[in-house]
Amino acid sequence: METNTILKKPITLFIIKAIAFYFAWDLIMVYYLDTHPFSFWLSNLVNNTALYCLDMMGYAVRGYNTVIGININGKACVFMGNPCNGLDFMGVFLCLVVAYPAHWKSKIWFLPIGIIAIHFLNVLRVILLALNVHYWRSTFDFNHKYTFMIAVYILIFLLWTYWAKRYKTLEINA
Repeated sequence: METNTILKKPITLFIIKAIAFYFAWDLIMVYYLDTHPFSFWLSNLVNNTALYCLDMMGYAVRGYNTVIGININGKACVFMGNPCNGLDFMGVFLCLVVAYPAHWKSKIWFLPIGIIAIHFLNVLRVILLALNVHYWRSTFDFNHKYTFMIAVYILIFLLWTYWAKRYKTLEINA
């Protein structure tokens, strides 16, 4: 098959666009968003929402003043840096939706819904990681690095595929 034919396939164009958008997003993250006040605001929002939920579940929780973190029943559980605020997750979702061949009208209403859903998934991830440290500290590193990260990416992929199947404008055949 000719290279020119491969590049004209919708699936190839989608993959190239998604990768290009992700590289652009990553550069924006590294050189701008990671240290922007919005990042710190979002980190605090995730932390405070997780604290509120843990409090509603009956845990004695408190946040830290100098760093963003969660303390359960007097025991330090999680410290959050800006990479934990969910912007990376939102960026992956944003790149997939923007790169996909669908009408902009469906993208414009679905992006905020997806980003809000990802925010709450990330809050749930932080809650579960705090409880993981509180009850099973020895499994935290594995769960932080693999289990919860993979689970969130799977849920993002499922959210995106639901939308993509419903609002596609082009047939994407390999």
